[in-house]
Amino acid sequence: MSTLNREIVFLILQFLEEHKFKDAIHTLERESGYFFNMKYFEEKVIAGEWDEVEKYLSGFIKADDNGYSMRIFLEIRKQKYLEALDRNDKDKAVEILVKDLKVFSTSHEELYKEITQLLTLENFRENKKLAKHGDTISARRTLLVELKKLLEGNPLSSKKLVFPNFEATRLRTLLNQSLNWQHMLCKNPRPNPEIKSFFTDHSCLPPNEARASTSVTSPVAEPSTYAPLGVHGCFPSNPTTSTGWMVNASPFSPVQSSIIAASASPVPVPQNQGLQHLRTLSNAHGMIENKSTDHGQLMKRKRPRSKQSVDKNGVEPMSRGIEKRRNLEDASDKTKPWELTEIVDPTQCQTVTIPENSDTANNVTRLLYTNSGVAVLALWSNGVQKLWKWGRSEQNPSGKLFFWSSDNWEKINSVGLQMPAGKAPQGATRVQFHSDEVRLLICHETVLAVFDVNKMELIRQWIPQEVLSAPISSAAYSCNSQLVYATFTDGNIGVFDADSLKLRCRIAPSAYIAPVLSNTQTIHPLVVTTHPQEANQFAVGLTDGSIKVIEPSEMEKKWGMPVPVPVVIGTAATSTANASEQLQR
Repeated sequence: MSTLNREIVFLILQFLEEHKFKDAIHTLERESGYFFNMKYFEEKVIAGEWDEVEKYLSGFIKADDNGYSMRIFLEIRKQKYLEALDRNDKDKAVEILVKDLKVFSTSHEELYKEITQLLTLENFRENKKLAKHGDTISARRTLLVELKKLLEGNPLSSKKLVFPNFEATRLRTLLNQSLNWQHMLCKNPRPNPEIKSFFTDHSCLPPNEARASTSVTSPVAEPSTYAPLGVHGCFPSNPTTSTGWMVNASPFSPVQSSIIAASASPVPVPQNQGLQHLRTLSNAHGMIENKSTDHGQLMKRKRPRSKQSVDKNGVEPMSRGIEKRRNLEDASDKTKPWELTEIVDPTQCQTVTIPENSDTANNVTRLLYTNSGVAVLALWSNGVQKLWKWGRSEQNPSGKLFFWSSDNWEKINSVGLQMPAGKAPQGATRVQFHSDEVRLLICHETVLAVFDVNKMELIRQWIPQEVLSAPISSAAYSCNSQLVYATFTDGNIGVFDADSLKLRCRIAPSAYIAPVLSNTQTIHPLVVTTHPQEANQFAVGLTDGSIKVIEPSEMEKKWGMPVPVPVVIGTAATSTANASEQLQR
């Protein structure tokens, strides 16, 4: 913690300097002892403010620390003594000799006797050693040169003479990031949030309460290019850093962080769902699109809605709407013969690539949609987080997944994954709850599995095989928990029926990854995240540092057909069903 405390002090010192709180700056420098401000020290020495000079020094060194420290205090007090003699103020000179210089009488006995004898001279320059002692200002400048050498040589002060180098207004940047992260976690994020205080966590009021509130809105200047967002998480992630879009409260002004970058459209955008505003984002920031599709049309299609149900405000509840859409789709699919859908050509799906330039040196290690579904937050392997918007692993080498009670965080039990023969239980293991909060999806490079958390029993699992035989890199439930999206290290993406873990659709890398001409390592997804409202839209983060947002073509509207449940009638049907099950397992 000492290192973090030290950095906090530097952030505060920078803030105080930027706002010209001079006294507070130097008080904190002295009391913390972290930074010796040589410029301030020089000013006080040249001005002859000896009490302040010694007071400031006392925060960093003491006279009896070492030879360097002793010499520093001795030279200062000697100059103070000579100036009193130069003013012919013998009483003050005697006071300094007795109170300040007496402590050096033992270690510098001869020097102390010599300077004591100066009291008997009309002019101390009559002493041969002090014959060239100049006027007061010149003598102080000469003293300052000597003091700087001693401070630079003193191990107790030498490492405190340089202020660390970091970007301007860093404290304000961190506070803005904190506010925005809090705003992302709001259950009811509002376009123009009220930031009233740093003393408590920010939380937007529900819409009805916000309208009824009579409080005066704080002077918050939110840049029009940044929308309030929440976080939709799939797998455990490490929220290290905050985001790069700002909510600024007076007296803070907009700050652009050089570490956390954000891309946004140049004009205010309404808070709508889906990808219908990706055209604005791509035109402004050079996002790469599939030339065979128009990504501005992604998600423009309207879903069937029931007029009565309003609140893989006149507003229809999301879960009810999703279920009705699924029922309608299933009803139409039952009339078609089932077969595995394979997406191998870019014309068979719609994709958008972000950012404009890939970074092959840094992988995308975590990927999240915001709760509103209008932005994607990515974490790169170099620690940088970036946020793109449109419209407005933990390691587990043992191969177990552990169950914990959130009341006291005690481990309840553990269960091992059924690894394929010859496969070692190593690599990352990731988990995600089904929307029923009973089933748990587990993703390991060797297996996809669904467990019943209450019974701690394996419901079913799927092992890489046939066209999807490469190791699994990531997996996630769709927003309605009807589909499972799994990515593989050879670039393939599998869309599974969540209930049966049977393959519903395969998306080949040729459908969303441009051909690589060089003999570099195969580009493939490392992480996958799903849209919080649209079950057929997802995003993947690739090993080349780019992100692909993918959904079915406008004609298909969904990934493949639901996998039929076999009807078991007699021995022959049973054999057929078992054979089908064996193929998937």
